[in-house]
Amino acid sequence: MGSLTFATWNATGIMSGASYASHLLSREHIHILGVSEHWLNNSNLHFLSSIHKDYLPYGIIDSEVRKRGSNIGKGGVAILWHKSLSNFITPLDIDSDRICGIQYRLCENMYIYFIQVYAPCSNYPIPLYRDFIDCLQTVISMFSQHGIVIVMGDLNAHLQGQRFIKATDSRGEYLLEMMNYFNLVSVNSLPITVGATASFVSYGGQYESLIDHILLPVERIDTVAYCKILDDHVLNVSRHRPIICNVHVPLTDFSDTKLPSHVAWHKIDDVVLMRYGSELGNSLLGLPCADSEDICSRVDSRYDCIVDSIVSVSDAVLPKTCFRSYLKPYWDRTLKDLHAVMRGKRRKWISEGRHQGNHYLSYLEHKASKRNFRAHHRLCAENYLSEINDEIDQAAEVDSSFFWKKVNSRRQQSNSHAGSELKFANRVCRDPAEIVSEWGCYFRKLYSPNVSTNFDPLFKVSVDRRVHHIIEDFANSCQTNLTAFTPDEVSNAVRSLKRKKACGFDCIYNEHLIYGGNILHKELSLLFNDMYSCGYVPDRLKRGIIVTIHKGGKKSKTDPDNYRAVTLSSCILKLFERLLLHRAESALSIPLNSMQGGFRATLGCNMSSLMLRECVSFAKENHSKLFACFLDVQKAFDSVWHNGLSART
Repeated sequence: MGSLTFATWNATGIMSGASYASHLLSREHIHILGVSEHWLNNSNLHFLSSIHKDYLPYGIIDSEVRKRGSNIGKGGVAILWHKSLSNFITPLDIDSDRICGIQYRLCENMYIYFIQVYAPCSNYPIPLYRDFIDCLQTVISMFSQHGIVIVMGDLNAHLQGQRFIKATDSRGEYLLEMMNYFNLVSVNSLPITVGATASFVSYGGQYESLIDHILLPVERIDTVAYCKILDDHVLNVSRHRPIICNVHVPLTDFSDTKLPSHVAWHKIDDVVLMRYGSELGNSLLGLPCADSEDICSRVDSRYDCIVDSIVSVSDAVLPKTCFRSYLKPYWDRTLKDLHAVMRGKRRKWISEGRHQGNHYLSYLEHKASKRNFRAHHRLCAENYLSEINDEIDQAAEVDSSFFWKKVNSRRQQSNSHAGSELKFANRVCRDPAEIVSEWGCYFRKLYSPNVSTNFDPLFKVSVDRRVHHIIEDFANSCQTNLTAFTPDEVSNAVRSLKRKKACGFDCIYNEHLIYGGNILHKELSLLFNDMYSCGYVPDRLKRGIIVTIHKGGKKSKTDPDNYRAVTLSSCILKLFERLLLHRAESALSIPLNSMQGGFRATLGCNMSSLMLRECVSFAKENHSKLFACFLDVQKAFDSVWHNGLSART
């Protein structure tokens, strides 16, 4: 973990406050400083570069100053950062003279966005402040899709905190509404902050308020090392006091996370496929004969040799593909057109003198275009992640390339979104390796026996005895009635496999088996016969890749219980299961109830839903009661153990 110190200060004229700004940067070892009301115009904006020799600036001037050429107006905003961060800092293009920002790249696909603001003060009407909040909300919506957003500056709104007790004003209500929407909290209003209680003191000290803030996502509060509001200083000629915050930031590079390699099957011609099958056959023919007396060891050895041969030949012969992400994947044509209309209406409003009021047509058109753009932008941004999760769920059984593309795109999104931080046993984890480790512990605990006061040991003994008899009967039946899987039977099953399915942990696709040739099918038949005869499945064959997907809605994104697991198992194992299913279906003599819709061909949820609706309609028409029973198996594994069943069942 590293440390990052940032601060915000309303300078009320940076030329007169330059000495204090330089003193502040050096003494507090600040990495990033946001400044409000610098009171500079285009001709002297370069003055920001002379404040401190070790810092670089990015500033926005006040539109009124730009128009009138004077130092009178809202004053503008700016951000300064230490030169050691220059390779990781990118200024943001924000369409506002009250908001400026920078992107700080921590590591691969991990960003922090610092947004410095200067909100309209009480001298301006409330509708103008509401418009500012709407603009700020759009900015946060846009950049929160790609990283952590930190808002700081003079927000000119009273927030009732635990350190400074004062009723929230009307501006504060609009600000709180936005903060609740994005789950933000004012760090300097919490008890963890030290120093002065107020950030603004009027001339003469007769009036104090807390109108300057640093807003962080509430789930990031535990990363704050300290926050303080500085007391008055002889060099500080401004009525505002600086707010300084230090946070811990992860240094782990997300690019270290490795996913299975992707074969570009759609780019492979018949010549390459024939070469793959030929070289794989030669590789399998050269394998040592697995003649171990221990049949389980023979199964393990044969499976390892088959997988290693497929992977090595595939890497040498077949081309690979990769996926690329885009900055704004949800940005559609409609959003682009609305944004262009909004900018055009704004330019027209500015050219006509920036008049405000409902009797000015340009003002009404400007506000209407902003509302339309922001409404569509929020809709696109909010739906983007839920669409990705739905497509991940579908792609797991449809298209392997599309599946991993969606997984990658989700992982490269904002690290404040689902899956980027989780709370395990009241401990927040953000490091990718740590999250993976905790997920492993979570699933091990979920699939392990639990101690229960209702556990019935006698029932467990009876179940174990029955299972033991079933296994013995099956073994005896296999010795007398075992019909070996033939290479032709395996080939027929392989030909029925669907293409473009996601691979498992062994990185073997269905296409590897389809184009592998007759020699591969013969080796698979030998493997399956050994597995079938002894009832043994190699541990490596049972390994899978678990991808967790948030269940959506308003469920907490930090609670592991609110995620659904999608497991990608081995294609070789699924082929073996297909062969077993074919034999089981032919030997199945138990009649199924005609009302059962699950696990039956041509039947599914639609038919069951229709039957339920018909039952409800029938009960209403006959004025009778209807009793329905619904089973939620969310805790299926825990329930099994609580009822005393053995894992062998």
